[in-house]
Amino acid sequence: ANMDVAQWTTLLQNSGMTPAEADTAAQQIRGVDRYLTVADLLTAPDAYLLQHLVHPGVIASLRRQVPQQVPQPLSEADIRRIASSMIPTEVSDRLDQAVFLILDESSHEPIGAGFCVEYNGQKVALTARHNFLAQCPPRIVAHFMGPHLGTVELDLIREDPHLDYCIFNVVPGAYSPFYLQGHSLPPAKGSFCALAAFQIPLTQQLGDVDPNHFLGLSSCHIMKVHHRHVIFSCEAFAGDSGAALLLVDGEVYAMHLETVNQAREAIRQGSDAETMDSVLDSLDSLTRGLSSGQVGLCLHAIFH
Repeated sequence: ANMDVAQWTTLLQNSGMTPAEADTAAQQIRGVDRYLTVADLLTAPDAYLLQHLVHPGVIASLRRQVPQQVPQPLSEADIRRIASSMIPTEVSDRLDQAVFLILDESSHEPIGAGFCVEYNGQKVALTARHNFLAQCPPRIVAHFMGPHLGTVELDLIREDPHLDYCIFNVVPGAYSPFYLQGHSLPPAKGSFCALAAFQIPLTQQLGDVDPNHFLGLSSCHIMKVHHRHVIFSCEAFAGDSGAALLLVDGEVYAMHLETVNQAREAIRQGSDAETMDSVLDSLDSLTRGLSSGQVGLCLHAIFH
């Protein structure tokens, strides 16, 4: 049966979470539109739950504490239902009006993603600085795909090669993008989240799917939080740089930059200099000891 927040909190604490982590996770579980049940967590494939939905250790604890006949495993449709229900419908239905694709000016091939966001009353568009080989152009075109096909022009406000972001004004025109809400408070370790990205190499393997028209939503969880950056578990692909990392309330907390391994390589190259700058130093402390995961730039590092 569905459990209330207090019951989930107790169960999660018994699985090894701190009281604060358990309370946060319980609130998030109960905030899902189609409520997760113990049966959902017991029957979904372990790898899926542990990597994408549930704090490590919860499943084993549940199986120790809930003596019952385990029902038949969830179908793929049920698993997709759980993942998609992590984001409010009013947000997920309009993601293709908020997350856009950036195309190379000469080849017209996809080179990265970006998104429109409202943060402290300011409506702008963001993408990763390294999506552009040279300096960021003063004006680019954002391509919105899927059912709400359209384009808008973006005028550069500023770029920061060290923090790796570009911020743009949206030029008024015929197409009206949807602005995701920015989130400033740091989420707890283990919090559920989702990456809204185009997953270009994956869809290129599907012969009948145009990768330019495919926006995917990958569920994941927060691994580490820093005052500038966040590490999260997720499958990511080339071209995902600049994608939006959404929390379960549908608000954007961070922008995807690169994999942990790519960050470690940048740190290694930066350490050859006499003094490693503060950004690389903070990334070094955040990624040390990790061999997988994705690095995101927190919105409050951009706007403050």
